[in-house]
Amino acid sequence: MNTPDTQNPKPGDTLKKLLDRNAGGLFSLRSILPAIALIVIVVAGWWFYRSGEDKTTPRYETEAATVGMLVVKVSATGNLQPTNTVDVGS
Repeated sequence: MNTPDTQNPKPGDTLKKLLDRNAGGLFSLRSILPAIALIVIVVAGWWFYRSGEDKTTPRYETEAATVGMLVVKVSATGNLQPTNTVDVGS
């Protein structure tokens, strides 16, 4: 089982090798978490920036003034009733 050629590693050496080596490469948890945190911060900043815009503010379209005839037509059906009545007499 144990031959004189094999060396028994110390318990601390195995742990040191595991911690020293690059376990995941480019897509390790250590490189993905900061990227995700950065994306979350950017999206939160964009959302905060866009929340300042009030959607209920009216949008106006302007046009240069021109001289011309103004024509207003009123059409209605039914009987008209006065809003105020005044009795005239002595």
